Amino acid sequence: MYSVDEVIHTLNTSFSTIFCVGLLTFTSFYLYYIEAIRLGFRDKTHAIPVLGNMYFLAHDVTFLLLFNRWFNEVNHWLFRAFWVAMIVFIILEFIVHFQTLKYSRSELFPQLNQEQYIVVYLLIQLSISLIFYFLYTQVNDFLFLVHFLITNIIGIVLSLQMLISRKSRQGQSLLLALCLIVGVNVGFLGLFLPMVASYFRSLPFMLLNVGLTLINLTYIWLYLKFSSENINVTTTTVLKRN
Repeated sequence: MYSVDEVIHTLNTSFSTIFCVGLLTFTSFYLYYIEAIRLGFRDKTHAIPVLGNMYFLAHDVTFLLLFNRWFNEVNHWLFRAFWVAMIVFIILEFIVHFQTLKYSRSELFPQLNQEQYIVVYLLIQLSISLIFYFLYTQVNDFLFLVHFLITNIIGIVLSLQMLISRKSRQGQSLLLALCLIVGVNVGFLGLFLPMVASYFRSLPFMLLNVGLTLINLTYIWLYLKFSSENINVTTTTVLKRN
């Protein structure tokens, strides 16, 4: 695993570079969620994969609960900023949860009524939270760098899966893919992680970035193949079911 001392030393000696890369990365992630929420209300659906959003929420709430670690033990400006950023992300994630509960029952669980759907949804969220807690206790990731990376991997993989399952542009856009490319492939995995620790400059992490980039490019290729007319057709079908 990476060295905590190496990461903190790098952060302290490369303030301007780290700040610019962090700003690029988090701006992309914020824009990703804002665009997804816009698409969700426009197309009356969820625009972020359900299991992904659930995992993101479990991750961010856990990060938030570790207040003492970030403000007293680590006590570094970047992780204090991350802590504040998590509050905003949690609000955005709850908005996506609201959209999913309001609009997506017919897509996810058409056999359930709304009350049953909510109960099942909450049970799945609890299950995902327990899975995250298991990973948290097993992975020696004091600064949450690997956990951040796992959330990125889940988001990219499940976004492609959702596009394939829908076979339309409903709740999708090129901007979502571009945000993931800039935020993950360029910002976080391409620049930030290799800058802060030699652990992330190894071949497996470079290959991981190549693989995630190919997934994002596949998303863009499939998105362009799906006719924009499918948005109206699919949305109309969903509305009729609801």
